[in-house]
Amino acid sequence: MNEAIDFVDTHEIIDMKVEDNHFTAKIMHDENNVFACEIILKKFTDTEKSVINSIKSQSKYLKEIEDNIFTKKFHDELYKNNINIFPSSIIGIDLNCECNKNKILCNHILSLMYKMTFELEDNPFLLFELKGYRLSSSSYNQGSLNKYNDKQEEHEDTYKNNSEETADTKNTMDSQETISNDKTMGIKDIEHLFYNNYLINNNSTGHVFLDNIPDLYTQTVNMLNNQEFIDEDMELFLEKLFNNLDIYVNNDIKYHKLIQNYYNDFIYTPHQNRNQKHTSIFFDYKWGHVDKWTNFSININSNYSISTIDVGTKSNFNKYKSSKLLFGFLVEYNKAVDKPLGNLFNFLDKLYLTTLELIKKHAIMPEIFKFNDKYKIRWIPAVYNRLISNLIGQLAMSCPEYLLTFNRMRVNSENQIITFISIIIDGIIKSYLDTLNKKEQNRLLSKHIYALFLGESKKINVIQNIKGINNLLVFKEDKKYNYELFIYIRQLEESFKLDVKVSLEEDKKVNINRLLKDTNDDKLKRQLENDLNVINQIIPSDYRIKNNKEDMLLTTNQFTEFFDKSIPLLENMGVKIILPKSLKRLWHPKLVLNINENRNDNSYLSLENIMDFDWKVAIGDENYSLNEFRRLSEENKSLIKVSNDYVIMDYNDVLNILKQMNNLPDKLDNMELIKSMLTGQFDEITVNVDSQFKKRLFNNQIIPDDKLPKYLNADLRDYQITGYNWLKQNYMLGFGSILADDMGLGKTLQVLALIEYLKEEDVLNDSKVLVVAPTGLLINWQMEIEKFTPKLKSHIYHGSDRIIGDDEFDILITSYGIIRQDLKILNNIDWNLIVIDEAQKIKNPSTQQTRAVKSLKSKNKIALTGTPIENNLSEYWSIFDFVNYGYLGKLNDFKKSYLIPIEKDENPDSLNSLKTITQPFILRRLKTDDDIIQDLPDKITNDLYCNLSAKQAVLYNETLNAYMDNIEKLESINRRGKIFELINSLKQICNHPAQLTKSRNVNINDSGKMQLLINTLESILDNDEKVLIFTQYVKMGKIIKRVLEDKFDEDVLFLHGSLSRYKRDKLVRKFQSDDDSKIFILSLKAGGTGLNLTAACNVIHYDLWWNPAVENQATDRAYRIGQDVNVMVYRFITTGTFEERINDMLADKQELADITIGSGGKFITEMDDDTLRQLLRLRNRID
Repeated sequence: MNEAIDFVDTHEIIDMKVEDNHFTAKIMHDENNVFACEIILKKFTDTEKSVINSIKSQSKYLKEIEDNIFTKKFHDELYKNNINIFPSSIIGIDLNCECNKNKILCNHILSLMYKMTFELEDNPFLLFELKGYRLSSSSYNQGSLNKYNDKQEEHEDTYKNNSEETADTKNTMDSQETISNDKTMGIKDIEHLFYNNYLINNNSTGHVFLDNIPDLYTQTVNMLNNQEFIDEDMELFLEKLFNNLDIYVNNDIKYHKLIQNYYNDFIYTPHQNRNQKHTSIFFDYKWGHVDKWTNFSININSNYSISTIDVGTKSNFNKYKSSKLLFGFLVEYNKAVDKPLGNLFNFLDKLYLTTLELIKKHAIMPEIFKFNDKYKIRWIPAVYNRLISNLIGQLAMSCPEYLLTFNRMRVNSENQIITFISIIIDGIIKSYLDTLNKKEQNRLLSKHIYALFLGESKKINVIQNIKGINNLLVFKEDKKYNYELFIYIRQLEESFKLDVKVSLEEDKKVNINRLLKDTNDDKLKRQLENDLNVINQIIPSDYRIKNNKEDMLLTTNQFTEFFDKSIPLLENMGVKIILPKSLKRLWHPKLVLNINENRNDNSYLSLENIMDFDWKVAIGDENYSLNEFRRLSEENKSLIKVSNDYVIMDYNDVLNILKQMNNLPDKLDNMELIKSMLTGQFDEITVNVDSQFKKRLFNNQIIPDDKLPKYLNADLRDYQITGYNWLKQNYMLGFGSILADDMGLGKTLQVLALIEYLKEEDVLNDSKVLVVAPTGLLINWQMEIEKFTPKLKSHIYHGSDRIIGDDEFDILITSYGIIRQDLKILNNIDWNLIVIDEAQKIKNPSTQQTRAVKSLKSKNKIALTGTPIENNLSEYWSIFDFVNYGYLGKLNDFKKSYLIPIEKDENPDSLNSLKTITQPFILRRLKTDDDIIQDLPDKITNDLYCNLSAKQAVLYNETLNAYMDNIEKLESINRRGKIFELINSLKQICNHPAQLTKSRNVNINDSGKMQLLINTLESILDNDEKVLIFTQYVKMGKIIKRVLEDKFDEDVLFLHGSLSRYKRDKLVRKFQSDDDSKIFILSLKAGGTGLNLTAACNVIHYDLWWNPAVENQATDRAYRIGQDVNVMVYRFITTGTFEERINDMLADKQELADITIGSGGKFITEMDDDTLRQLLRLRNRID
């Protein structure tokens, strides 16, 4: 087998295939003999297949097989059942080779077996296929040998740093270094290749990354096309050569017979199909233990061919020396070696990758030279370009001293790099030619000029008759006369004047033709003529400088071509260009979107009616209409006249703008317009907005300062008027809004003011308003509507017997749960406006509830929330996407653009960008804001209403009826006692049925108040605030504590009368000082007086005492001296019950303070039976 391994190293195996149970290949024995050989495996019998099926179906092997893992356990199980996967001998294997049919174990067969072992080690399941059984779909699809049968299979990218062009590659007067122009004409001898100075700037500055290599296709092709010998046929040849080399290096270096190192194919295959370790080992065998190389030095001989490649030890380079072999080694090192072998090999790999990128970016150029009696063209980096020159200079800094020598003599680092790269390019061209069929190869190489550009040398007498070939890209050589060349350009009215001058002495410049005419120095004259010839090779032939003219005139079209194509090359080759001031910089036209206010008299306010937009092209300070720009670009391409001066536009920019102009929309979506105004960009197009209009629009000054709606029954505070006007303007302009004011600032009232305005404007005649709120807040909405906007008709759509009915309503109120259930029904109604309260209920974009709410259709949407939703951006996106669908893009795009940069990377620019584009649509004011706090009373009381649950309603009626039947039979003191008992029972039912029934099973949904408490606390806790909860009943306090601790998973404090003074003080200290203690429950009697609890800015009266003085005393536990924020007070009231009616009496100023139940007064207890029943009975506000 060792002999076979050596044989593999020196003989090429081609056309390897797997067909049925045949493993076949062709072995190149020598230049004249190719032998076909095959290995044929015996297929499994049907019985064996059945056994394998049975073993494979066992669950413990299924996953491993599907994951393409061949375990020892699976092998042992097969072996135990007499299934031999790996042949123990060659018996049962047919081996055939054309070399000698009687000698079955020839080197060709052994080589093929050696190759086969690599493939089987990578994928043992392949052996099943060769024996006629497909073990799993995945193993079949991933079989490492499938590539031999599929020539179209794509592999990994050859170039690891796949990059995009990012640099501006235009070479303008301002961007070029001042350079000398030491040039003479004539084809160089080979020695000049190694001892000339090619680089524009030897002291390279600034790092040039590979992905910053400019694409020089246009410049290099223009330069070549100016040569005299370039005809139409040659132009096409060079274009195809550039394109084909580009395609060749962009596609992977494939594993097939056409890419070879004379004696063996590349070993690279995709990593998923070949074990990297085995690939590296085989690479090492092939190239002679690369890790033991002590050197790497190439010597170039006088025939410009590799005479030696010295690696300091024995290697295959001792036998084979060619550019194609070097290319093959670099490909395999890049693909096969799994870890770097040292700085030298890293540098070689860098040169290889640089060469590939130079070819991809067309940043190479041909250079002609002569050796002995032959001409040859080599391709080198396009060092006429400053960036490429800098790149070579940077590589030269790291170049080993003797990486490349010429006839064993040292060469400077820059020329080593240039020559090394040219050798790799030569290897690539030769490998590319191998991919062509013989007929095409012969066609190309039979034409002398083609062959020359493909790296073939040609006799001088064959080539010398090609006109102008000797002028092909000559560079700096030693010259007797050191002078500078200048081209002065002067702008005339409709043309440009060019004047070529020579500076032999400091501050003295002479026209070149005048100097040619006046000088008697033949050597100077010959040098000047050569230099003028260089310039003419770069200038298009139809207006080259004539020897008898001191200057020449160019039309604007001619000058445009000269500026675009010739000036960059002239500057790079050392000619100094003196331009008019207006042409000293490259102008970049840009497409702009101008947005201005439309001051028409249209009474209907909409975005379309208040603004105009217009597309323009800006060049400097001048704006041109699209038609004007199109005409200018067609006439002069990149040269146009701005005011009285000609300016040069970046032609790439011109082309991009013309392309963009074809795709500009005639109409812009309102959301796109607003976002463009805020960001100053529309699809990377600059947006100009009239500053005063922008200020008025985003400062809520577009709509007139109208009076509040006529039938609004409330006095709005200043900040609430601002909120109303903001909601109104957004509504009229077609934008959804998020009103995120702090709890207690009156979000509901501001929205109701807007809805009342819509009602008075007859907007709600044909389309209605839908309000979606948590179940516990439905009745509160209805109460607020009746209180503040009595002209609005509302209907609660909830409960098991819910119907929309034919009743007229302006506002339909429903819950989030009902939206999920009745989405189709609700979407059949024409909604003008949808308002969602506690909008954080749709903060999770993936829930069924969120999807249902977001699928509701309406002309406009408003979200209300008292929590700081901007603290979690995915939740923020979900709510924002409800009110202004699509404005922030899809969630995945939002995550990439904002969520990850802000939350993970803490990028302030992304945060500012998000704030900028969302600012007009979200309004959040805090109680602590300076302009709010001065507008608020120190204590704000809110009555919050809730319905009884169905369970409460039944229990309420049953209890009332039972007690009333008894009360009607009693008299005097017994009657009064029963009334007290009845009222106490009804209050407990209103709190929670479990308080009356003493049940341990406490369900939140069994109590409207408990649901309301949870909703209220969620908002308070989300705002990181503290709260006091007062109840008259210790039993209810215990229920609340248990429910809240279970719901919020945090410790809830409870102070009641049975606690010792010490424990009470401990609870107070903990609440006041511990930031984690947010909720404090107090029984009204124990906590109503004497305590200082200023850490809380929220007070909830879960059940009412009906004595304002008692309530105020309790509230004052938070609202005391030392309190530095406004206190929000929430009083819970169940609608339809006696709680609501007694609260109404308090609101109507009836003197109940001295005649409450608690003080033993006669008010209720002295009522007759009918009046008492009327007071206590349950009215129609139930589920």
